Amino acid sequence: MLIIGHHRSGTSALAGSFYFLGASLGVSPGLKPDWSNPKGHFETDWGSKLNEQILNTLGSSWHAIKPFKKNWINSKKIKNLRSKLKANIKSDLKADPKPLYIIKDPRINILFPIYKQVLTELNIKPKIIFSQRNQQEIIFSIKRRNNFSETKIRKIIKDYEYYAKKHLKNRKVVYSTSLEGLSYKPKNYLNNLIDDLNLPINVGQTSFKEVENFLDFKLRNFHQVVPSKVYKIDFNKKRLTSLKTLISKQRTIKSKTLANLVLEITMPKNKAKKTKVKNYLSQIDGTPTRSGIIKINYQGSILAFINRFIKR
Repeated sequence: MLIIGHHRSGTSALAGSFYFLGASLGVSPGLKPDWSNPKGHFETDWGSKLNEQILNTLGSSWHAIKPFKKNWINSKKIKNLRSKLKANIKSDLKADPKPLYIIKDPRINILFPIYKQVLTELNIKPKIIFSQRNQQEIIFSIKRRNNFSETKIRKIIKDYEYYAKKHLKNRKVVYSTSLEGLSYKPKNYLNNLIDDLNLPINVGQTSFKEVENFLDFKLRNFHQVVPSKVYKIDFNKKRLTSLKTLISKQRTIKSKTLANLVLEITMPKNKAKKTKVKNYLSQIDGTPTRSGIIKINYQGSILAFINRFIKR
């Protein structure tokens, strides 16, 4: 499984949770903590180093992506690094052959064509989770860690979104609001992701205690969002207009309030009505996944504010 997304978006929290549920992170997983990730980064020991090396070879870095030359993937230097990538994955799979193997690094957004080639050669069809987060919180966290300007960070976010959209088109990707979901109801959140991706892993009582011990959200590099209001809409009893009215009213509220808003939806059993609800959510960038996650973004300073599991 590939865990990708934005830097500082919760990829480590998600990968760490799966690790304590029994997933493999390779031969020598990079668990070493530092001040920016006090609980550890939870990634393959070679992943970020090799991916950064590939980007450097292409004249870029994780925070400064430049347009790649035409047919870049077939250059001699990239082919050599691709062979190294393939060897690393094979070594991980041989040394720690667990049912679920995870490679986690946001740089894969940019380098997905190389991973696609290698995984195809290894006859692997990866599951993909794209970790999302409130953009303002990403900016705050990167600025705190790297001391970049807000303009530079916004450019990084824009580049990663562009390449993810380009490379992952027509692929099944689960968009995960990892930090919010894990802090709200971690067991439900993980179970829904596991069901949605049909992962060969489960949330047992013993393993979940390890996850709970690992998830310490006091260490997060941003303020914790605690819902101040929970709006419940049961579409078996109410019409779609009730959601439209709610969203319309919330547009006038300050972004700080919106960050604390939670929408709990019970989807209609009727297929036609369910389609209407999903279509409307899609129009406002709130496409629900099978795992029941809703992520809605508004333009400007009003960022992602709705994140809740759909009752089924």
